[in-house]
Amino acid sequence: MSIQLLRGRAVSATCCHGDRVGALAQLNNFSIFGYAGGFWVARNPQAQDMEAATLAAPRVIASGGTAGQAAASAQKEFRLLAQSLYNRNAPGDRLVAQFALINSQIASWWK
Repeated sequence: MSIQLLRGRAVSATCCHGDRVGALAQLNNFSIFGYAGGFWVARNPQAQDMEAATLAAPRVIASGGTAGQAAASAQKEFRLLAQSLYNRNAPGDRLVAQFALINSQIASWWK
């Protein structure tokens, strides 16, 4: 697929190293939401806890929002998830909360 097929589009990518494609965004006139670096995913039982935060940005894009709005939504949802996990304090929650905070810091967009 040619990168030029993305011209004039908003792209949502829940993936690691979205910054690599993001580097081409301005050059090829598209915007992209993704993660700058490795995207952290929990294993069960906390995997289900991450679902809403993980899908927050793609839902914004799907409803016509911008890549910037998608990044802001993902950042917020991962911060809320971290706080929720700290408060619940079940085994493994504090570790996964740290991963959620990392995800909130690396959720980004490029244009």
